[in-house]
Amino acid sequence: MEARCHIMMLRQENLPFQQLPVLDFLLQLSGIKDLEFDPVLGLVAVSGAITAFFAYLPSLVAGYYARKIFEPGKPIKIQGRKGILAGISPVHALIEEDGRLTTIPNSVFIEEAVRQ
Repeated sequence: MEARCHIMMLRQENLPFQQLPVLDFLLQLSGIKDLEFDPVLGLVAVSGAITAFFAYLPSLVAGYYARKIFEPGKPIKIQGRKGILAGISPVHALIEEDGRLTTIPNSVFIEEAVRQ
């Protein structure tokens, strides 16, 4: 109930939180009863999440296209490494070199020349 009181206080103060019903629902679902919501800390947390997402975005996009273009099991030359493309995950590619697996970020597929 106390979390709901804090949410009500945020609503009464007309703070620019558009998603308060969602926050209220998540708090009820998680069972948190007492929550002091600091808008500055919330902004920092959201900023960090957005920054992390954009850090992985090039690898995610490159991985999508790399899976359409490159075939696992075929020889590949990438970042000066030669090996067999073992697979492509959403964020990195696995290259088998001399019996060892090496991971390379998928963003390399859009930043450098890759040969198969």
